[in-house]
Amino acid sequence: MSSSRALARVRKGFEVLNLLLRRKGADVYGVHTGFGGLQGQGLGPSEFEDHQRCLVASHACGVGPALASDEVRGMMYLRARELARGGSGVSKGTFEAYVNTLNSSRLPIIPSQGSVGACGDLIPLAHAALDVLRRVPQGRLGPRDGLALVNGTQASLGVALLAFDEAEALLGSAEQICALTLFAMKGKTEAWDARLVGCKKHSEGIACAKDLTHWLGRYAQGGLPQDPYSLRAAPGLFGASRHLMGSAKKLLEDEADSATDNPALILGRVPAVLHGANFHGISVALAADEAAWALHLVGMAGERRMEHLLAGKSGLAPMLPAVPRSSGLMMLQTAQGALVAENRRLAQPASLDSVPSSAGQEDVVPMSMGAALKLKAVVRNSAHIMAAEALAGARAVAQSGRLGQLKTKTRLGPLVARIERMAGPALRRRDEGFSGVLTKIALALVQRKN
Repeated sequence: MSSSRALARVRKGFEVLNLLLRRKGADVYGVHTGFGGLQGQGLGPSEFEDHQRCLVASHACGVGPALASDEVRGMMYLRARELARGGSGVSKGTFEAYVNTLNSSRLPIIPSQGSVGACGDLIPLAHAALDVLRRVPQGRLGPRDGLALVNGTQASLGVALLAFDEAEALLGSAEQICALTLFAMKGKTEAWDARLVGCKKHSEGIACAKDLTHWLGRYAQGGLPQDPYSLRAAPGLFGASRHLMGSAKKLLEDEADSATDNPALILGRVPAVLHGANFHGISVALAADEAAWALHLVGMAGERRMEHLLAGKSGLAPMLPAVPRSSGLMMLQTAQGALVAENRRLAQPASLDSVPSSAGQEDVVPMSMGAALKLKAVVRNSAHIMAAEALAGARAVAQSGRLGQLKTKTRLGPLVARIERMAGPALRRRDEGFSGVLTKIALALVQRKN
């Protein structure tokens, strides 16, 4: 069901659109014209409906694996939210059909590949629109209804927002795991001292040092030599990642609150139809690229700390075996290395590239869907990298007989308890079955904690 206020805005927008279309000399892109390089085509009112239905049918040409159901629902929710503002000029009947499709138990199947995010995410949005228009009887479609359903950045934005939510949760989990590793290795706390970190004027690094020392509680360690950078520089590393994530979050939030139609229907005192490029997805692309870069830095440092946990330092057994003559956790670090290498490739910004399309009309494209899908993959990889470090850190503490000290001196007890529940015998007694354990831990690391 749609709210009465939303329906009122939709009716107003539809009325204004039709008023503007009746003006002498009106020439509205996508209504009177073709699309992209075909914009020179001229159409009259008798052709409007077939033109809109043909648009949707011809643009539904995506390929590749289908988007997950939450991604489809997120994409359609964001598009419905924009339609409800009235600036798309959609008819009431089509708007309600869209909302009913969104609320149904059977969502459209949306291929994940094909969009470059230039005229918005035309292809994935068209796949959703196909299902919607089946609910709209012939002769009832508005003059801009097809374009209203496929305009906008909501497909790449929906994928990016869901991946970003997991990325934020993972960043917080990774900081706890880093503190666990420092404790397991009897690392120094001096490098995380607020007085030292505060000498650099990076607010995110200062906040990170505060959080890291919070997890360590009353644990304090001195002595020489200095710890490796993956531990000693943790406030700076995590702080820089937080900065990138903060920038990405602002871009995504602003995009979610934006109108992304072209042309845009202006519903002010003097109504107008303005042609531009608000549906260009560069903000989504940059945000997803920034977040992927930030998580790659987090995962890269996690793999380096794993190396030190397994190297036989600080009184820990080399490779932390659970049983004699076992390789212990040796191959977990190898798996981490593979994931770090993959993330390095994925962290290459998608927004660096542009493949012009539509006879050169779309000559600079942002590749926002590619960026969003890359972020999704980097989140998954980084979660498994951090899961391996978490398991190694917890095992190192258990094998060194310092679980009691961890529970009494630090705030890391609940983290280790969760790892132990998910790992079961793989924490202390068994060197097998790691794949399933790592996936369990990884899934837990990307969940927000209430």
